[in-house]
Amino acid sequence: MKFHKPIFVCAALAAAASLAMVMIFLSHIRLYQNPTVAMQPTLTNGDRIVAEDFTYLWRRPARGEVVAFHSKGLTGVATDSIFVKRVIGLPGETIQIKDHKAYVDGVPFSKPGIRYTNLPTSSHLSSEADSFTVPSDSYFVLGDNSDNSLDSRFFGAIPAGAIISRVAMRCWPPGRIGLVQ
Repeated sequence: MKFHKPIFVCAALAAAASLAMVMIFLSHIRLYQNPTVAMQPTLTNGDRIVAEDFTYLWRRPARGEVVAFHSKGLTGVATDSIFVKRVIGLPGETIQIKDHKAYVDGVPFSKPGIRYTNLPTSSHLSSEADSFTVPSDSYFVLGDNSDNSLDSRFFGAIPAGAIISRVAMRCWPPGRIGLVQ
């Protein structure tokens, strides 16, 4: 059997390139366990979630996406934790909550089965008359179960640099495996 050096070299280079691509892809994937009911019904207590950060290498977070972020430096949050919330407001937009909907620059934003509420104990949007303008390079986030969520109503907008990744899917328990919308 004659050894064909060019074919062997091409195959070895293709295998090395494939392995490098898989390693790069995996370095942008994070697994978390959702520890609270703040994102119900989208995520429940104990759901295992897959988050990825390569989407935000070429674009900014979009309204409606569920993101994971560091809480370090946020007002009223004692520890550096990882939070999971839905992006509602983008830089420069004005947010209100009324009639159980979030309003962005006067336009309602809603997801089926999700009701947003004003909480009198929160620092921002404590009543339907209140509004909040998102600072530049920041995002306003809410939990889908807003009656039981520590979110931007309490600590204000989160800096863009605090966002770690986009939550892409639930991977556990088996009956709840699917994309996070």
